[in-house]
Amino acid sequence: MTTIKLKLILLIQTLLWAGVYSQSVVDLKTAPKKLLKNYNKADLLYKSNELEKAKNGFEQICLKEPRFIHAQLKLGSVCFELEQWLCAEEHYQKVLDLNPNFDQKVHYALALSAYHSEHFALAKKEINTFINSDYNNPELKQKANSISKTIHFADSAYNFKTTLNLVSLSSLNTSMSEYLPSLTADGKTMIFTRRVGPLNEDLMISHLDDGNQWAEAQPITELNSIYNEGAPAISPDGQWIVFTSCNKEDGYGGCDLYISYLQDRQWTSARNLGDVINTPAYEAQPCIADNGQTLYFTSTRKGTMGGKDIWVSKRKKDHSWTKPKNCGPIINTEKDEQCPFLHPNESKFYFSSDGHIGFGKSDLFCCQIDSKGQWSEAVNLGYPINGIYEDLSLIVNYTGDKAYKASDLYSQQFKLKSKNQTISTNIDLIEFDLPTELQALASSFVEIRMKDKKTLKPIQGKLSIYDTTDHRLIYESDKSNNDHYFAVIPGQRYYAIHFYHPDYGLYSYSFLAEKNKRTQPIRIEQLLDKIQDQEESFILRNLFFTSGSYEILSASEPELNYLADLLKGNPSYSILITGHTDDIGTEDSNLELSKKRAESIKSRLILMGIEADRIITDGKGESQPLEANLNEEARSKNRRVEYKLKKH
Repeated sequence: MTTIKLKLILLIQTLLWAGVYSQSVVDLKTAPKKLLKNYNKADLLYKSNELEKAKNGFEQICLKEPRFIHAQLKLGSVCFELEQWLCAEEHYQKVLDLNPNFDQKVHYALALSAYHSEHFALAKKEINTFINSDYNNPELKQKANSISKTIHFADSAYNFKTTLNLVSLSSLNTSMSEYLPSLTADGKTMIFTRRVGPLNEDLMISHLDDGNQWAEAQPITELNSIYNEGAPAISPDGQWIVFTSCNKEDGYGGCDLYISYLQDRQWTSARNLGDVINTPAYEAQPCIADNGQTLYFTSTRKGTMGGKDIWVSKRKKDHSWTKPKNCGPIINTEKDEQCPFLHPNESKFYFSSDGHIGFGKSDLFCCQIDSKGQWSEAVNLGYPINGIYEDLSLIVNYTGDKAYKASDLYSQQFKLKSKNQTISTNIDLIEFDLPTELQALASSFVEIRMKDKKTLKPIQGKLSIYDTTDHRLIYESDKSNNDHYFAVIPGQRYYAIHFYHPDYGLYSYSFLAEKNKRTQPIRIEQLLDKIQDQEESFILRNLFFTSGSYEILSASEPELNYLADLLKGNPSYSILITGHTDDIGTEDSNLELSKKRAESIKSRLILMGIEADRIITDGKGESQPLEANLNEEARSKNRRVEYKLKKH
C-alpha cells in the first residue's frame, strides 16, 4: 500500500469519525437556548466559587442532556474541586466517551481523579495519553511527567501491599484533628496536638488505664494559651517536654521551640530554647533523642535545601545547644521534610516527606543511621502505612514493634466511598503493629534509685551511664529532679553505671540490657552509707584491664575520673585500693597480678593530681573470691578491684 493511499484512508476515517461526533455531541453552539441559559447560570455560580450550587445546576443539565459535552466537563471540574473524585472521574470519562479529541487536558484531569480514586491502571493510561499528546504546554507536560512517577509508584506499592490492622485511637480522636503524638519510654503516657479552632492548637495528654486503653485526653492547661501550642516531644521519663509555640512575645520568629519541666505534678512556665535553636524562621516538631542529648527538629532557617528541612543539635555539658546542622541531602529535598523521630535503638530514623518518591502527598520514610552519623538511603514505608492520603508523622514504641501515626486516612476513605458528598479533611491518630521487616530493635529503659541507708531519703548526685562496648556516654545527670534517674538504652549491650556524691563516695555497677522486649524498666536500687559511716569496701566494677595484664583499658577512664573527684572532694581521707583475681594461673602469679593492678590505679591517680601518700595499695590474688570459680560468670565477678576510704 502506497504512502499516499494510506494517508487518504486515514483522512477519510478521521472525517467519518468527526462526522459521527458532530451528529451525536451537544456543545455550546448546538445546545438549545433554555439549556444554554441554565448552563450559563451554573457556570456563573462556578466562577463565584459557589461549588455545591454549581454542581447541582450542572447535574440537572446533564440529566436532561447527557450528550452536552461542555456541561459534562464543567461537572467533572466542579467535582474535582470538591475532591469528590469518583464523581470527577465519571464525568471526565463521559467527556472522552463523547469525543476523545475534545480537549487533551481532560486526560490529565481524569488521570488525577482516577489516582485519587485508587484506580491506578486508568490513571497510568490517561497520564501516558496526555504526555504523548500534542498538547502545547511544556510546564504542564513537565508536571505530568512528575505525576506519572507518583502514579506508577502507587500502583506498584498497592500490588505489594502488606496486610495491617490500622486501628483508630477512638478514645483520643474527635471531630477535630489530632496529630504529632509522643510517648514516654514505658508507653503509658502520650502527649499530642489537637486543633481546637481554625487557627489554634493545644497540647493534650493521656495515660493508659488499667484496661490498657487510652483514657480521655486532657488539655495541659499550664502550657496552653491563646497562642498555638503543639508538636510536643516528651522525655523518656515524662519529666520534661519540648514543644512548639507560635507568635509569643518572647519568640524569635513565627514558631519557636520551648521547654517545660514537671514539678510537683505541675508543668513549669515554658522557657524559649534560645537564639541558637530558634531564629526568625520557622522552628517546630522537635524529637528528643539520646536521653535529651540530641534534638532533631524541622526548620525553614537559612541553609535549608528546600521548603522545610530536618536539623539536628547536640546538648553541651552546660546544657546549652550546639549550632544546628542540616541533616543533608539523603534526608532533605527541595520540598518538605518534617516530623523527625529517632528510635531509642539509635539506628532507625523515621520522618515525613513530600519530596522523596511516594504516593504524592506526605509519605512516611525510614532510614538507618550508623555510629558515625552516616545515613542510609531513605525507604518509603509502603502501603498501607502510606497511601494517597496525608501521612504526617510516625513514632515507634520502645519495644520497636508498635507504631502510631497521624493521617487523614479515614476522611479520605469516606471520600472514596461517597461519590456525591463533600467531606472535610480530618487528621486522626492511628495505631498498628509494624511488619517484621520494618520493626526497630527493642530498647530497654532503666530506673535507678540511690537512697541513704539510714533515712531512706533519695540522694541527688552525679550519675552517668556508659556503653562499655564503645565507651560512649549514654546518660548523664548532675542531679535528679525527682527521686530517681531514668534512661532509655539500646538493648543487648553491657552498660556501666557511675554514681558520685561527695558525702557518699563512688558507687559503680554494670549490667546487661537484654534484647527481649520489656514493658517494665530495669530497676536498680542501692542504699548507701555516708563516707564516715562506711565500713565495707566498694567494688569498682567498671575498671578494665587487658587479659592477664595490669594495663588499664581506656574504658576505665570514667571510673578513674570519678575516683579522682571523690578524693579531691574529701581531702581528709586516704584510700585503700585492693586487687583480686580468679583462680586461673598459679597463686603466686595471681597475687603478683593483683598487686600490680592496684599499683597501676595508684599511678593513674597520682597523674590526676592525687597525693601519693593518700593512696595505699594491696593485692589478695585469688584468696578472697566472691563466688566459687566454677564458670566464667563467677570468675568475672572474682576479677575485681575494691576501694575503701579511711580518715587520716
